[in-house]
Amino acid sequence: SILLGNEFMSSSSKKMEEGGEGSLGDIMSSYDTNTEMDARIDTPIQSGLVTNSGGTLLQSFGSKTGGYLTPLERIALTANGNLQRIFSSYYDAPVHIHVDYCQKSSSDNVWDRRVFLEVHSKTFCTALSKVYIRDKHCIHLVEDGSVGIGQLFRHLNILPLFCLNDVGRMDNGGIWRQYELTCKELTCHITEIFEPNAWTILEPPSSNLYKPRSKSNFV
Repeated sequence: SILLGNEFMSSSSKKMEEGGEGSLGDIMSSYDTNTEMDARIDTPIQSGLVTNSGGTLLQSFGSKTGGYLTPLERIALTANGNLQRIFSSYYDAPVHIHVDYCQKSSSDNVWDRRVFLEVHSKTFCTALSKVYIRDKHCIHLVEDGSVGIGQLFRHLNILPLFCLNDVGRMDNGGIWRQYELTCKELTCHITEIFEPNAWTILEPPSSNLYKPRSKSNFV
């Protein structure tokens, strides 16, 4: 698994500062020095990407990605709660999240969820989540419909710890990643599958509402 240097927060002391709906915001602080993760980090704050065994993203997962990762793929693979904002900025268009299903599994206090992330009415990523809830209050909120699974971190007003566990490339050229978001109250195991054209989706002609003025109108 991979740990993102300079992107750890203590769920007990760091609060969510920003992020639109569906976003967890950016995680920009060092890991809490009182936690067990200290042994895996050389210094309180590090820049760049840090792995348990040392090395880069490509060194860790290159054998599963065909030996290469584009810059845009690396950005998506290491996004820690701001994937929606990254794609929205890249396309300069809103990203919509469609919840396909969210249901309690046969196991106690475990929910299965699938969502589609769309831009320009095209799906660029499918996210499969298994959510383990340990906090009784959170379980009650989810079961009575007060708070949706996707809004639990925001409701708790905390940023979870992020750990990238695995990365690979599919036969069609698209990439996938598996990661965890964890706090004291719950843990999310998430698999995200990116379409091969995730970065090349064309804007429908009818949605181009901007029409520049003619030169004669400029002062």
